[in-house]
Amino acid sequence: MNAPVDVGASADDDGATPASAGLANLAMYPFDAIRWAYDRFWEAVHDRLDWVPPQLDWGVDLHTSWTRDDLVVGYTCGWPLVTQLRDTVRVVGTFVAATPQAEGHSYRSVLVARWPGDAADFAGAVAAVNAFGSLSGWVSLVAAVHGAGGGWQGEVVVTGAHLDSLRAVGEGRADIASIDSVTLWQARRLMPELCDELVVVGTGPLVPCLPVITGRATTDQQLYDLRVAMVDAVFDPLVEPAARAMCTVGFTPLDLDAYLPILDLAPAPRGRCGRVAVSRTDWSIRRHPTCQEWWPNAIITSCTRCTAQPGLLPLDEVHRAFRSVNVLWATRWRTGSRPGPPDRRSHTTVDRSVVGCIPPMVRCTLRAMAMVCLCHGVSERKVERALDRGARTIDDVGDACRAGTSCGICRETIHNMIVTRVSVHARPAYA
Repeated sequence: MNAPVDVGASADDDGATPASAGLANLAMYPFDAIRWAYDRFWEAVHDRLDWVPPQLDWGVDLHTSWTRDDLVVGYTCGWPLVTQLRDTVRVVGTFVAATPQAEGHSYRSVLVARWPGDAADFAGAVAAVNAFGSLSGWVSLVAAVHGAGGGWQGEVVVTGAHLDSLRAVGEGRADIASIDSVTLWQARRLMPELCDELVVVGTGPLVPCLPVITGRATTDQQLYDLRVAMVDAVFDPLVEPAARAMCTVGFTPLDLDAYLPILDLAPAPRGRCGRVAVSRTDWSIRRHPTCQEWWPNAIITSCTRCTAQPGLLPLDEVHRAFRSVNVLWATRWRTGSRPGPPDRRSHTTVDRSVVGCIPPMVRCTLRAMAMVCLCHGVSERKVERALDRGARTIDDVGDACRAGTSCGICRETIHNMIVTRVSVHARPAYA
């Protein structure tokens, strides 16, 4: 990453200093309990620069503020900065985070889940993502689990906010989320109930902390003044309590060039990850054009952009992989001029020795499609999630996901899964 900008010498004054006007918005972190801290910090900035707005505006939408012509100071995310705003704003710098994941003016996002493991263990898991335009919530997550330029191989639950991603993981609607480390620090302090059930399973790549920006119309002299004032304000003894509440230990001036390297982390576009795009609810059937056998649409449906990419697994190989481990025999239909009823309705056990030979890009789909309850379309993974949330009887599982509540054929399988889970959890620590 680029070195911080030197503010030791004033830039040439290339414009008159404007009267106090414009928009100042630092509403990045959604905690009402720390607004006073940002207000106190901004008062210190205004004491040093009488031409900036006297108060922060908390009523303007954060995303709308980025493109306002009268923007004096705003707060954005690194990914929108380098992909959307690079030609419309100027970078002032960044607050130096006081989290354990911070290194100078850079930091790492934090990967949280409901059970321990390594980041790579969650390939194919369900991810809670605040937005696909988020550096910490999406780009860093994909890079941490699949590597820079990789594609997410599991389902994604878009939550709209980091706090809602924490809720999604805690409630079992997702398996993993990547959270901005300052947000997580604040959530643990102010909303601990969101984090009590979660464990840290990794961190994202090192990236610059969130950028503070100003409008393109800001002159070089004004930009210099802003940087000096914000550096001085953070270290003002009267602002020290506010700085602690903001989880910051300083302010570092930066230019756009400091953020451009994060473009190297760009994940593969959605739909180009190379995995089968599975719809778990579409169990109507049609004949597959290659093998001419009857399959549920949930298996045949695949992203044509994925299968069209050189070197990725062709669709017919995906079907051979499924057949080779005998996962779908319970949902296959008799070949004929029209589809018939299922030949059998019972659970099938996956041959684990064969699964190791299956290409990695379909392993997550195999696990997702290993059906336990055909009556309600409940997969093995859904039953495991019910067990993760505390289900310990067949009726508990039925209440959580409806498995075993109709014909009853799958109840023995559910019982075996419960016994296996209980025996694993009861195993001595030294075993």
